[in-house]
Formats: sequence, structure tokens, C-alpha cells
Amino acid sequence: MTLTYQPTSTPYTYVIGWSHLGVRYYGVRFAQGCDPVELWQTYFTSSQHVAQFCELHGDPDVLQIRKTFASTRSAQQWEHRVLRRLRVTQSDQWLNRTDNISIAAQPGDLNPARRPEVKDKIRAGVLRWYETNDNPNLGKTWTEEEKLEWSKLRQGKLNPMYGKKQTDYCRKVLSQRQTGENNSFYGKQHTDAEKKRISQRLLGVPKNKVSCLCCRKEVGINIFPRWHGDNCKNR
Repeated sequence: MTLTYQPTSTPYTYVIGWSHLGVRYYGVRFAQGCDPVELWQTYFTSSQHVAQFCELHGDPDVLQIRKTFASTRSAQQWEHRVLRRLRVTQSDQWLNRTDNISIAAQPGDLNPARRPEVKDKIRAGVLRWYETNDNPNLGKTWTEEEKLEWSKLRQGKLNPMYGKKQTDYCRKVLSQRQTGENNSFYGKQHTDAEKKRISQRLLGVPKNKVSCLCCRKEVGINIFPRWHGDNCKNR
């Protein structure tokens, strides 16, 4: 079965440059849903060196799509071949610092997309796209068959996190994003109508129960982490 809601991707290689400085950067883009039209509209490369160069010299005036591909692997291999032939690591005319097949993503605060000015560019680009394009998923409700098929595509080895673990640094960053004022629900409260709706939705739904080793009480698993275990007053 083919799911109509899966985004199509068009991997591509590109060149951006500053003609008055004679400096360029050759890159590849192969993320899910990528398309050449996004270059410097919603996608601004993942290179930290490019981000730093933009801070000093502004946006590039040269934006070129060099080649499109049918698969991620072919795009990566082509980029590696071009960078190796151009000897970018040995030239001051290129911002590239490696000719490897893959370049590690920039995590946390090192990611250029975390910078406020880059966020604003991405947001503006997305808004411009929706001004001229209809959201294909607007008002769509997935059938149970589609949900099941989508679930199967993300199970076991098909899951991008299969066999991986979050590093302590990533856990810390994720925690900070949801702590205090960074939490999307910070300072808010559910209305009485919303509380009633949630209550009715959960009414009669059986809840798994677990026993607390500290107070020996058997409680619902949904409230266990808050009042029992490490947070139990009898601990």
C-alpha cells in the first residue's frame, strides 16, 4: 500500500557564494521532504562555518542548484566526488572543511537553525510557501489502515532511533527546552470545559496499576511518577 501523505523528496547539490569575496560553499541536501526551491528560503545549510561567515559578510549573492538526484545515496556520493576533485579542504576559496561522504549534524546550540535570525528566515520562508500553496493535509483524517501502515514503517530497524540512545548532552538540551518559561504550557491552565472534556474521554478507560515500594500503595501508572517512586513522601 502506498501512503499518499508521505512527503516526496528531491535530493540535490548546490553552490552558494559571495562573488565580491570569491568564496563559495558546495553542499548536499537529502532530508525527508526536501526540494530545491527551499534553498535559502527555509533551508540555510547545516554548516557552522557558513553560519559564521554569514554573520560577518551577510547572505550569499550566488545561489545555484547544481544537480538533483533520485536517491539520498547517489546525492551523497556525488557530493563526495565533487569535493574531492575540487580539493576544497586545500583551498581558501571554499568554506567546506571536509570532503567526507557525510557531515555530522550540528547538535544543540551549535545548529545554525537555533540562531534567532535564522529562525526568522525559516519562519518567513514557510509563511511565503503557504501563501501560494495549499496544505495537502489540511482537514485530512487518517484512516485506521493508514495509521497502521505508518506505524509499521517506523517499527524495529525501520525506526531512525533503533539501537541508539540519547547522549547526556542531548537529554539536558531536551530538558531545558521544556523547563520553566520554555514549556509551551507555562503559565497556562486548562479551562473548566477542557477539564470536563478530558475527564469524559478517560471515563471508564481501564488504567494499569503499579505498586510503590516505599508506601506499598497500588496506584495508576499515570500518577505514579508524580507522587510515588522517587517522589514518594515515605521514601
